[in-house]
Amino acid sequence: MEGFRGERRESQQGGRTVITEPGRIIVTDPGGRSFIRHNEVDRFRYGARDIQTRQVGNETRTIVIRPDGTQIITVVGRDGQLLGKYYGPPATWEHRDGSKVSGAQVAVAPAGAGAIALQLVKANSASGEGALQGVSYIQRVATQGGVPPIIPCTSALEGQRQVVRYQTDYIFWRAA
Repeated sequence: MEGFRGERRESQQGGRTVITEPGRIIVTDPGGRSFIRHNEVDRFRYGARDIQTRQVGNETRTIVIRPDGTQIITVVGRDGQLLGKYYGPPATWEHRDGSKVSGAQVAVAPAGAGAIALQLVKANSASGEGALQGVSYIQRVATQGGVPPIIPCTSALEGQRQVVRYQTDYIFWRAA
């Protein structure tokens, strides 16, 4: 407990009190309302049927595959802070500032051999104020992997799972 207390930090930022503890941040605004930010990765992992973590540059990407097949992808920066997450359906991107946008596919184009297709998504109106506000299109580029192996579907394979890894970058477009 003493080690935990030793890591607790309190500061003032823009009129708000910010308390940082291992695994969570408590923000109290000038009106006295408190908000708790915590590491959601453990919550996402609960009941998962598969979890994959990989290092991409200075980011750590964790892909949690839920029992229904839904994937939640979290991206954490080198400072340990959650940058954003991607999940669906419907395809949804959520920034750490709380802004969130989803959309519908409007175009696809073939990528390199063995790579999932390039994609253009028309964004719906974003919720929350922040980085994703005003995004009109989301483009999937630089894809690697993601194409399932060519294995005939037979009753012998029923109930078996095949993990297909992929990597991609997303570009978020907004009108100038």
